[in-house]
Amino acid sequence: MGPTALVLLCTARARQARPSAPVAALVRTVDLRQACPHFEACPGCSVARRLDEPPVLERARAFFRAECGVADVPSVCGAATGWRTHAKLAVRGTAESPRIGLFKARSHDVLEIPHCAVQHPAINEGAAELARLMASARTTVYDEASGTGLVRYVQMSVERASATVQLVLVCNAPPPPAARAPSAHAPRSAAPRGLDALLELLAERMAHGATVWHSVWVHFNDERRNNIISYAPSTAGRWRLALGAPTVREVVGARTFEFPPFVFRQANLDAFEAIVRQVADAVPAGAAVAELYAGVGILGLNCVERALSVRCSDVNPHLDAPVAAALALLPPELRARATYTRVDAADAAAAELPGADTLIVDPPRKGLDPALLRELCAPRAAGGAARDVQLLAYVSCGYDALERDARALVGGGGGWVVRSARAHVLFPGADHIETVAVLERR
Repeated sequence: MGPTALVLLCTARARQARPSAPVAALVRTVDLRQACPHFEACPGCSVARRLDEPPVLERARAFFRAECGVADVPSVCGAATGWRTHAKLAVRGTAESPRIGLFKARSHDVLEIPHCAVQHPAINEGAAELARLMASARTTVYDEASGTGLVRYVQMSVERASATVQLVLVCNAPPPPAARAPSAHAPRSAAPRGLDALLELLAERMAHGATVWHSVWVHFNDERRNNIISYAPSTAGRWRLALGAPTVREVVGARTFEFPPFVFRQANLDAFEAIVRQVADAVPAGAAVAELYAGVGILGLNCVERALSVRCSDVNPHLDAPVAAALALLPPELRARATYTRVDAADAAAAELPGADTLIVDPPRKGLDPALLRELCAPRAAGGAARDVQLLAYVSCGYDALERDARALVGGGGGWVVRSARAHVLFPGADHIETVAVLERR
């Protein structure tokens, strides 16, 4: 059986059985050149073999061994194929023949990837069905040279339990005047020309039930920039729920979360659960935990059973409702232990760290906020906000920033030593690792 047939078979089975997770592949035996017909042309993957040990891992091991005294950095990798449950894809071509896929290297020419081996089968199926529906509706697609055309990009997020897709149509149009908030429904009369017909076809498919779609949102983005989706608070009025439920529900670790499309979620939730377990295992029983850069609170709320208290914080106002939902879904006996505050990480040190003995951080690629890093590097005798923090669990999505921050922490006056480091391969096929470093005070 060839790779294309294998992916098609996985897609068919996913539609019939609605599995809770993609079919796993043995990482060490997978060669993406053979598993994926798009590997040579597609810029999405650059590592074909030994997916659990991408080249950057050797750099990480050398750094932690030489500068942090950590003898080894083991790697953790989940399924090699079917793992991507969250994808942003470009839309180009013509109304009669839209193309949905990734930009080719160093260009804005779209490469269709209908049999992508790393995407969840529901995303491949959804992209193919959406292209057919757009062609039937004669929905115009974006043209960068003229700035015309309607659909620019799509975002697809799989709800793992149902194997259905939360679809976002990123449209080259200003928001309708009725815009109020991300949860508001747009009246059909306010939809841009050409969108109504597509939404009608999607509604028909969803009404019959035999479809991949969970829900459909519209994100209005008429800015002549390369940003696909803006998550900034000022863009609240640019989101419209057109069809279906407003959120997908995911059980991550031991906790349940609701994800609207305008908050961050991991592209590989299956593999991210290994990070969740590692962080939870590192938290001492009875700890007073503070989590900064918390997002919807996945890491912190998965520690609530063993912790005395968990204080989560983030700056994004879009997170207020999803975090409130996550807190409400906690068992009643645990709800009093967890709180959430909307505050910037730089200000959260003064507001959230006093009294906390354990700190969890999952910063963006640029790493820790400079003010927070200075606070952590200060001697405990100085009496700063972080003086009570004894254990730091640093979850890094940008290795360069982690190396810089770890060097500052170990070499600063805060008395930090790295107890352990583990590399998580969340994007098999890419030269990328997400690292969990656990540090303690001397």
